[in-house]
Amino acid sequence: MATAAKKSQYGTKYVCYKCECRFYDLNKPTPLCPKCGADQRQAPKVAEPPKPPKASKRAPVVTEIAEDVPVEDTDGMDFDEDEIPTGGASKRETEEEEEEEDEG
Repeated sequence: MATAAKKSQYGTKYVCYKCECRFYDLNKPTPLCPKCGADQRQAPKVAEPPKPPKASKRAPVVTEIAEDVPVEDTDGMDFDEDEIPTGGASKRETEEEEEEEDEG
């Protein structure tokens, strides 16, 4: 995949079609890869990939409305919304546990 890209003070930048080494031709008449010696003018012609179709400027219209689906309780715990555990012990519970450890 030889590609001639930018022109700079070092010449044209190439990517070798054989070894994919990146190099500049240093403004020489024959662009030879410094790694494998391949002449970049003999690179196989690669067709450009087809352009994707233009997307419409309008947002798609949603025609279906999702219904509320009940969530199953898989862990067997049943809590009201105000009784949901926060994941950590309260200050009072930790104090009680410390007292029990001191006694035992």
